[in-house]
Amino acid sequence: MNKGSGESSASHWLDVLKTTETADRQWQKAVSALASMGLRVVPALIEATGNDHLEVRRGASKALN
Repeated sequence: MNKGSGESSASHWLDVLKTTETADRQWQKAVSALASMGLRVVPALIEATGNDHLEVRRGASKALN
């Protein structure tokens, strides 16, 4: 899979959720980016709802809504 693929991009944005607080603009940007990726990232978002990081769980849940 190449770096420009949706999965790679989703992975990047999920990493951003891990390293930022929910009030951070980058966190909001990551949620928006994940939400805009559509159905192809739903499996990754569902998996992320069980992540150890609270910010990742919140971001994934928000992106799924």
